[in-house]
Amino acid sequence: MKRFAILTLLMGLAALPLFGQANPTGTLSGHVTDGTNSLPNVTVSVTSENLQGTRTATTTVTGDYILAFLPAGDYRVRFELAGFQTLDTTIKISAAQISRLDATMPEAKVAEEVTVTGTYETISSSAQSATTVTQDLLNKLPSARNPVAAAALTAGVTQGGVNNYLLISGGQQYENLYLVNGVAIQDNVRNTPNALYIEDAVQETTTQTSGISAEYGRFAGGVVNTLTKSGGNEFHASLRDNLSSDKWVTETPKTTSRNDKINSVYEATFGGYIFKDRLWFFLAGRSYKTSQDRQLYSTNIPYTYGDDQKRYEAKLTFAINPNHRLLASYLKVDETETNYVFTGVNNLDPSTIDPFRDTPQDLKAVNYTGVLSDAFFVEAQWSQRHFSFVGSGSPYSDLIKGTVVRDNAHGWASNSAYFCGTCPDKTRDNEDWFLKGSWFASSSSLGSHDVVFGYDSFDDMRREDNNQSGSNYVYWPTEYLSTSTGAIVLDPVLGQPVPIVYGDGSSDFTYWALLSPSIGSHFKTNSLFVNDRWRLNTHFSFNIGLRYDKNDGKDQSGATVAKDSRVSPRLGITYDPRGDGDWLFNAGYGQYVTAIAGTGNVADQSAGNPSQFGYLYLGEDLNTDCTPDDPGACLNEHEILDKVFTWLYANGQDAAGRPLGRDVDYGYVAGLSSLVAPGLKSPYAEEITVGATKRLGTRGLVRLDYVKRTFKDLYAYQADLSTGQVTDDLGVTSDIRYVINDPGKLERKYDGVSISASYQLLASLNLGFNYTWSHRYGNYVGESSGAGPYANSSGPYYYPEYSEQRWTNPKGDLPGDQRNLGRIYGVWDILNTKHNLLSVSLMWSYWSGTPYGASGNIYSYPYVTNPGYATRPTTVTYWFTSRDAYHTDNLNSTDLGLNYSFRFPGLGSNVELFIHPYVTNVFNNMGVDTPNQTVYTRYNGSSWLLFNPFTTTPKECPQGTAAATCKAAGDNWQKGPSFGQPLSATDYQNPRTYMVSFGVRF
Repeated sequence: MKRFAILTLLMGLAALPLFGQANPTGTLSGHVTDGTNSLPNVTVSVTSENLQGTRTATTTVTGDYILAFLPAGDYRVRFELAGFQTLDTTIKISAAQISRLDATMPEAKVAEEVTVTGTYETISSSAQSATTVTQDLLNKLPSARNPVAAAALTAGVTQGGVNNYLLISGGQQYENLYLVNGVAIQDNVRNTPNALYIEDAVQETTTQTSGISAEYGRFAGGVVNTLTKSGGNEFHASLRDNLSSDKWVTETPKTTSRNDKINSVYEATFGGYIFKDRLWFFLAGRSYKTSQDRQLYSTNIPYTYGDDQKRYEAKLTFAINPNHRLLASYLKVDETETNYVFTGVNNLDPSTIDPFRDTPQDLKAVNYTGVLSDAFFVEAQWSQRHFSFVGSGSPYSDLIKGTVVRDNAHGWASNSAYFCGTCPDKTRDNEDWFLKGSWFASSSSLGSHDVVFGYDSFDDMRREDNNQSGSNYVYWPTEYLSTSTGAIVLDPVLGQPVPIVYGDGSSDFTYWALLSPSIGSHFKTNSLFVNDRWRLNTHFSFNIGLRYDKNDGKDQSGATVAKDSRVSPRLGITYDPRGDGDWLFNAGYGQYVTAIAGTGNVADQSAGNPSQFGYLYLGEDLNTDCTPDDPGACLNEHEILDKVFTWLYANGQDAAGRPLGRDVDYGYVAGLSSLVAPGLKSPYAEEITVGATKRLGTRGLVRLDYVKRTFKDLYAYQADLSTGQVTDDLGVTSDIRYVINDPGKLERKYDGVSISASYQLLASLNLGFNYTWSHRYGNYVGESSGAGPYANSSGPYYYPEYSEQRWTNPKGDLPGDQRNLGRIYGVWDILNTKHNLLSVSLMWSYWSGTPYGASGNIYSYPYVTNPGYATRPTTVTYWFTSRDAYHTDNLNSTDLGLNYSFRFPGLGSNVELFIHPYVTNVFNNMGVDTPNQTVYTRYNGSSWLLFNPFTTTPKECPQGTAAATCKAAGDNWQKGPSFGQPLSATDYQNPRTYMVSFGVRF
C-alpha cells in the first residue's frame, strides 16, 4: 500500500507542467583512495541542518561517488569502509555549484576515526566561474541585503549601462537570468528583476558569470540564482525592523528638500517542522509603508513619493524519505505606489507624476527531486508567475492634460504622466515546465561521468495595450524657455515649462494610435540539454554540454512571428598539474542564446502596440519672443497645446482620430508597415575563457579568469528600397520596416579579466576581494532605460541613403564600459562570548568612469534626393565627438558596519537580540555619474545653421556662447550650457547614508 501511494504521487507529479532551471541545489562528488589505489564500496554519508535525514552513496569500482540534489548548507561528510580509517570532515555546499571532496583512507589495524579540517569555499574552482554569497555574510556587510547586492559582490559583474542595472560579462542588463527558487522573476519587457523575495528569508545567492552549464538557457550575460530558506528540525524565527530616513542621507549640491520621517521596513520569518525529517514549513513576511522626498529632473521641484508594499512567502518541504523530496513554495507581493514618476524620461514638473498605481505579483512553484539509485537522479518542477500594472499612467485622456510634452532640445518631459491610467490593466506573466535526469558512471579507463539531461519549456506571456499617454499624443515643441545657464523657466500659472515653438518643422506631434487591442502573446522557448562533467583522471576534467533552444513566438494578435532554433555548445577543460586540487587551470568555449524579446520594440509589432504617425507643425511661431525675465507674458503649456492642436485638426479628423489634410511625415503602422522579418533569431553570445585557481590551504581560494565574448544576431531595423511600401485602409502609404538580425555590420564585444579571492586570515577575520578589468566596445547599444531591448534604428539598414555609419553610428566604448572595478571587504568578530557577539565590517569599492559623447539630431534630407520613400526620415543622429570622448567621474566609497548581538537561553534555544547600524560612503564623496548630455543643433531651433553631413565638418560654437553669436559666426552645433554637469540630486553617486536595523531571532 505504501509503495502504491508513493507511485501514485510520483505519477501525479509527472502529469504536472514541469519547469526549467529548477530549485537550486548543490552536488558533491569526489574520489576515494587508500593513498595509492582507488577504494570501491566506501560508504559516503552526509548530514546537515538543511537536509531531511541522512543521504548516503557508495563509491564505484574506481573509487568515485556522487551525491546530487543536496540542499545548500554546511555539511558533515563521513567516509567508512571496514579495515580502513573512518574519515570525518565538513564542507560548504553552495546552491547551483559543484563541490568536490576527495578522500584518502589508509588501512587501520584497529578501529580508528580521523577528523579532517573541512573547507568553506564559496568561489568555484571548476571551469564554471561562480560565486556564492550567503545571506549571513550579506547581513553583516554595510550594504543592501537583496540578491542584486549579492550579485554585485561577484567579479565580472559591473553596475551601469542605460539603467544602472547589473551587466554580467559584457551582456546587456536584459540578457541576465534572475531566479528565485528556480523561477524567473524578471519583468517581461525590460527583463530586470522584480522583488519577489524577503531578505531575511533568503539563504544564499549564487552568481554564474562564465563557463555556465548547458542546464541554463535564455541568457547571454549571467545567471543570478537565489535560494530561500526551508524550515528544519528545530524551530527558528526572526523579527527585524529596518530604519531609514531622508534626513539620514547627506545633501548633494542639487538637493532641495529632505523628509524627516523615519521609515520602517518590517521583516518576519518562522520555520520549523511538522514532522521531524519528514515535513518542514517556512513562513515569511515583509511590510513597509514609506514616504520619501524626491526631486524632479533639472527643475529640482520636490515631491513626496509613497510606497505601501507587503510581501509574503510560504514553503513546505516534504521528504518521502531522505532520497525523495517534494517542495512547494508561494511568494506574493501587494504594492500600491503614490506619486510615481516613470524613470524612462527626465520629468520636469509635477503634472508628470502618476498619482496612483498598483503592481501586484505572485509566484507559485512545485519541485520534486528523487534519488533512484547511487547513479541515477531525477528532478521536476512547475512554476507560474503573475505581474500586473493597475491604474498606471496619466489619469487624464483629453488633448490638453493627457498629452505628454517633450522638447526637441533635450527630450525632457512635462505636462502629463506617461502611459494611460484609465486604460485596461497590463499583465506580464510566465509559466515554466522542466524535467531533468542525472546519471553517474565511472570506469578505470574512461574515468567518471556526471551526465545531466533534460527538457525545459518557458512561456513568456504578456497582455497589454501600450498606450503611450492618456491622449495617445506626445507633442514636441522646439525647446523650453531657459536662462543663459540652461535652467528651465517655469510659468507662474501652471508651474510648468514654457514651450517655444517655431513653425519651420522643428516642432512636431507623435500620435500613438492603438489600432488593435491585445489578445495576449505567448513567446515560448522549448529546450533540450545534455551536459557531461567528465573526470578522466586526477589531472584532467572536462565539461561537454549541448543545448537546443527552439522559439515559438506568437505576438499579441496571435500570429506566429518567431520560429527559429539554435544549438549551443558548452565546452570546458580543467587541468590539475599535481592531481591534488591545489592549482587548477581552466579553459572553455561556449555559446549562450537569449530568448526572443517578445516586446513591442522587437518581435511583437502588432496588436497592443501603437502605430506611430508623425506630423510636423508648420503653423505660426509661438512664444519665440519670450524672455526668461517675464515668463508670465508667455503662453503657458496648456495654451500652447490648445493652439497647436487647433492648427493640427483645422481640417477635421478621420475615423481613427487622425487629423485630415496633414501629411504624415514619419512613422509606421503596427503590424502593417512595422513587421518582424521571417526567421528572426535570438541573439547569442560566443564565449572564450581561460582561467586558474589556487587554493590557499584550507583558509581560502583565489581565482583568475579571462573572458572574451562576441555578441551576434543583434536586433536591427531594416527600411530600404527593397522592403517595399504598404497603404492602410485610410489611404496612408508607409514604408515597410522589418525587425531583422544584423548580418554583420553592427558590433558589440567584451573583454574582461577578473580576480576573486576569499581568505580566513584568522578564526575571527574573514576577507573578500574582487577586481574586474573590462572593455565593452562596438557600435550597438540595443536597449533603453524605459523600453528594454530594441532594434537598432541607427544601423546601416535603416534608410541608408540618409546617413553614414561613420557619423550616425560610430564604433567606440559602449555605455556601461567600466574599465576598472574593485572591491575589498572584511568582517572581524571582535567579541564572541556566551552572551555577546560584536563584529565590525568594512568595505571599500572603486568604479572607474563610464563613457559618453556629444551627439544630436540633424537634418540630412535636404541633401538627399528622395529615391522613392513614402516617409523618409525627418532627422538622423550625428556624433560630433567619438562615443567615448568624455567619461564620468571615477568613484569610490568606503562603507562601515557594526553588528552587536546579545544572546540568552529561552524558548528551547538561544534567543538573540541584535542591532546592525551601518554607514555607506563614509567620506561623502560626490562624484558625478550621470552628467547632462544636451547638444543643440538646427533641430533644436533656428539659432544654428544647417550643414551637409556628407561633405561638411560641422562647426562647433563654444559652450556658453549666446545663440545669436553662434548663428552670426556660421556655427552648426553647441554643447548645452550644462553639458557634462549634474542637473539633479540623483546625478551624483549615493552620498553618505546612515541605516540601522534591529530585532530578535532564535
